[in-house]
Amino acid sequence: MKPTIAFKLIIVNLLLFVNLCLYAQSQPIQTFNKIFNFADASISQTVRGISNIDEKLFIYGNVYHENYSEMIIAKSDLEVDSITIIKHLGFVGDEYMISKIINTEDNNMLMTGRHIFKESDTTYSEMFLIKLSLDGEVIWNKTYNIENYNERWVSGVTLVEAKDNGFLIVGGSSIMGVVIKTDYLGNKEWQYTIGNNTTSNYVYLRSCLVLPDSGFLIGGHNFNGHDYYAGTAYLCKINKSGEFEWGKSLGGPYKDRGTYLNFSNDGLIIGSYQYTSDITYWGEDTETKIAVFKMNLDGEILWEKRYGTIGESYKINSINELNNKNLLISGSTKYLEYGWLFQTTSIGDSIKFSSFEPENNIYYMYGFSGSLPLLDESIISFGYANKIDSASSTGISNGWLVKTDLNGCLNNISVLSQPGNIEAYNGDTLDLKVETYCNVNVDYQWFKDSAEIFNASNSILHLLNITSVDEGEYYCRISNSCETIYSDAFNININYYGISDNSLYNKPKYIITPNPVNNYLKIQPQLTINEKVEIKIISITGVISTSLVSTFNKENCIEINTSYLNSGIYFLQIIGKENYGVVKFVKK
Repeated sequence: MKPTIAFKLIIVNLLLFVNLCLYAQSQPIQTFNKIFNFADASISQTVRGISNIDEKLFIYGNVYHENYSEMIIAKSDLEVDSITIIKHLGFVGDEYMISKIINTEDNNMLMTGRHIFKESDTTYSEMFLIKLSLDGEVIWNKTYNIENYNERWVSGVTLVEAKDNGFLIVGGSSIMGVVIKTDYLGNKEWQYTIGNNTTSNYVYLRSCLVLPDSGFLIGGHNFNGHDYYAGTAYLCKINKSGEFEWGKSLGGPYKDRGTYLNFSNDGLIIGSYQYTSDITYWGEDTETKIAVFKMNLDGEILWEKRYGTIGESYKINSINELNNKNLLISGSTKYLEYGWLFQTTSIGDSIKFSSFEPENNIYYMYGFSGSLPLLDESIISFGYANKIDSASSTGISNGWLVKTDLNGCLNNISVLSQPGNIEAYNGDTLDLKVETYCNVNVDYQWFKDSAEIFNASNSILHLLNITSVDEGEYYCRISNSCETIYSDAFNININYYGISDNSLYNKPKYIITPNPVNNYLKIQPQLTINEKVEIKIISITGVISTSLVSTFNKENCIEINTSYLNSGIYFLQIIGKENYGVVKFVKK
């Protein structure tokens, strides 16, 4: 039965998709470290977050005008070469401070943050939830306050889409945590508060996950405003109806902060928070650690580890699991001296800590607000960088974006091409090449069977007149000051029975007499050969015992002296411009 045209089109499109995927994987990652602004650089502005939707970056943040704050959303490609502003929101007396954007199941955008407005010369803020199309058109706009509390300052921090396609907003007031559940149109269904709205229990919520049972896990921290020392990172689970199920405190005796949560690929939960390890007499932290943990869905901590340098204070703002199952944590320092990325294995073993500063040295305070793994096997981090305006001598904040490879490297190395398994022939010459891309020079070192090859420190490895000793597993180490990677391992196998691309040759049958042989043997092809040929006698271990050039005589025969050969099995290889053959014989 002939395949239909539709079936053929499906196959063609599938092959095209596979080829495009392979092409994308072979392309070098375009890393960058750039200042990013929605508006004129003389106006303060920050990048609050990035969402990766349909292979586009939706970059959002705030621009701080003289009399008001404006929320802006821009769309860009993965390289952020150019941006398109798709939404402005905010004007004098009616401001919007954006905190988080997510992609909804129906492929729209949903965002939350703080809406600031005035009533009778009094300033208020409320939590907002706005749904937009990917082109920036508002679908609906909702605002919320905390019921039963006279709170003037309410803000959304983060949000998730629930299993019933409604939404959960996590945020709070100045001193109390609040969670609001809505239906799919943003209509409020229930409210859950954490804290008692008193200065003895400040609560700040930072993250939320939707659990498999349709409940929610919420992360944050709390502390006692009357006790300089008391505070803890905090987790709690509430069910889909907004009822408390369990809570858990993390950290030590001082004011720990966080907690940021995410899922791992094995369905468990990963988290990170700021663990305070040393404080002053009046309770200010002087040393904090990066705390990372993994737990099951019942809240049981499977492992927790802490990392950091003596005397350093780390601020944490995100945790993700990468495609290679490593954990990625990002943040800044207490005094905004740099942005950082930190990676561990899936069981918390430290891999790499990378710090970053803006390339332009006019900035004096900077840090990351978060990081996001992208589909092109890279990481994009976002935040802000502060400078002093020379005209007004006032501080100005600009957006800051850093894109690295999965190792957290700006000068990343991409392998464009590399050898695969090779079947070579005894006496061949091989040039093995690794082609790479990098912004800076890289170093090469070739290995055979896990041992360094002497004087093999170029991108091309030359192997001359190969024999059996060249058989084995090969790979190349490629490194620069930022990272070290390895090419794929491949094997070289020696073929003693032929030469490469022997399909270009005539292959007549050759008769050897006598066989087994003592002192002389005769080679006679079944076809007449009128050209000079190279004749090699090769031992079964690949050693060439004889190599000569001869011509078949009038009887279409060549005679060769074999008296010097040791007893054993040999191969006779005949190579001409048009003819080729291999015959096995035995020496008595």
